Amino acid sequence: MLKTRHDLVVDASVAIQASDTALNERSRACHAFLETMRHVGHRVVMSREIQDEWQARPNKYSTKWLAEMIKKNRYVFIRTIGFISLEATINEVISEETIRNLVQEDRHLLAAALASDRRVASSDKRVRDHLKTYIKYLGDVGSICWVNPTIEQENAKEWLSNGAPEEAHRRLDFVES
Repeated sequence: MLKTRHDLVVDASVAIQASDTALNERSRACHAFLETMRHVGHRVVMSREIQDEWQARPNKYSTKWLAEMIKKNRYVFIRTIGFISLEATINEVISEETIRNLVQEDRHLLAAALASDRRVASSDKRVRDHLKTYIKYLGDVGSICWVNPTIEQENAKEWLSNGAPEEAHRRLDFVES
């Protein structure tokens, strides 16, 4: 177990793809990520909205994994009621309706991350890319570290094993030079 452990928001996109009988590379990557998270000692962050997403498309593995995290007291429930201003900011900043709606669908991940250790695991590359485009207008959202377990080059398992540190290149406000 690590000395430094963090609370991570795990998007349903990761939970849904993870499986004991991983059929493809994305599924294997999500499964390995959750297993590493469990073994290393990080905690999973949930809000009502995140729970609803997980429960809308449950699978045997992720349900068992979450039950084990709860049993080991590595589950943090966050109330995201106070983040209505985030919704208003997104509406104000993103004028293109399709992109705005896509980002709004995942604002609960951002709200939960801001209320915890500012770390999100999601396999949704589109949302992250859109957030990065508008990040200079989204305030504290830029401080969130966002990792995609399905992109091998992100070394998500190693990042977890090293304590899920805040690394500049993982932050939403990171700009490559």
